[in-house]
Amino acid sequence: MGGQVTAMLGSWDQSALWDLRWHWGSAYRIDVTDGRWFAAPLRGRDRRPIGAEDAETLRLAIRADYWERTRKR
Repeated sequence: MGGQVTAMLGSWDQSALWDLRWHWGSAYRIDVTDGRWFAAPLRGRDRRPIGAEDAETLRLAIRADYWERTRKR
């Protein structure tokens, strides 16, 4: 998943990507494309990806999305 893209990221972004995948990879497919960060839910009806400009913004969006999804159960 994203091996070529990961190689083109700077070390901070690579670290942030791996951290996001470590914590959220069981619930979201997380990647970076053309400098834009994405997380696509792996389960549920609504699998529209979440987009963000940077890793921290994506982390916050994932947390909010995950909370909303688990709250609806």
